[in-house]
Amino acid sequence: MNKIRLFALLILSIALLTTSCQKDEDPIINPLLPTLSTAIVSNITADSALCGGSIISNGDLAVLSRGVCWSTSPNPTIVNSKTSDSLENTSFKSRISGLSENTNYYVRAYAITANGTAYGNEVNFKTNTIKKELFKKMLAWMCGSFSSHNHADTTVNQYIVDVRFHMNQIWADRDSTGNIYWLYVEQAYASSPNSPYRQRIYKIMIDAAGNIYDEIYAIPGASTYLHGYDNPSVFNNLNASTLTIKDGCNVNFQWIENGQYFKGNTESNNCLANGVPGVSYITSDATIHSNYMTSWDKGYSSSAVWVMGPDWPYIFDKIDTYPFVSFK
Repeated sequence: MNKIRLFALLILSIALLTTSCQKDEDPIINPLLPTLSTAIVSNITADSALCGGSIISNGDLAVLSRGVCWSTSPNPTIVNSKTSDSLENTSFKSRISGLSENTNYYVRAYAITANGTAYGNEVNFKTNTIKKELFKKMLAWMCGSFSSHNHADTTVNQYIVDVRFHMNQIWADRDSTGNIYWLYVEQAYASSPNSPYRQRIYKIMIDAAGNIYDEIYAIPGASTYLHGYDNPSVFNNLNASTLTIKDGCNVNFQWIENGQYFKGNTESNNCLANGVPGVSYITSDATIHSNYMTSWDKGYSSSAVWVMGPDWPYIFDKIDTYPFVSFK
């Protein structure tokens, strides 16, 4: 019994000695990464945008680098395109550039420390279409023959009648910058196509900021150019300097992305209605679509009372397309 008891005590002593000599394992501690948020994307153009982020917490260590990263696929990382922005303040702004037009992008703020890289929430945006391309699209849609026949057949409004509306490009060789185009415009009742009630030349322009607008000109000896939309060369001997501008009647256009159309309108009460009894000024609103246009002219008295014009816009279906020559 003594030998057995001694052997057991020896084994227990060895076990205790071995256990007491083992080093305690260090606890596993996960390094803390920064916490940050991504800013709302703004100032979106065809090839750039403004974004940024805010550092909510640095984590364990100082932030070494920060900015935003982006891609055409979700969950972008710093392996994709990225900016490197100032470390001075908690919030930072990032200019994203070199983008493709009319494209969806995903963007996240990022922050790098010695512990690794952290990302903010993901936001997405879509770049704009280049305004010069929109400008040419609008002109191509405008060139053609239009008819309000279908609209006139479906309304009892006394002002909505069957009208033919023609627009075609003239003087295609007079400006090579791609910033100015000229159109001949002719409108007549369907019942009397040889007696148009409107003959004008439109000067359609785009400025350096991408704003699209027009100027409207009366034509001297307009009857000489009857049906000029069928033969634009008849205007070759006509000089723009001999035209008479309709002051205040210019129309400003903007692209409506959601509806995929152009909207145009005159400004305030500047388009005077010279020679129209009881009418002081006229306003014009229009929309330009790929296969139709709307036009709404309203006349107002000197006291700003609406005295002339239909209750809703004319709808002109496009029945023929004329070729449009663009530059640059």
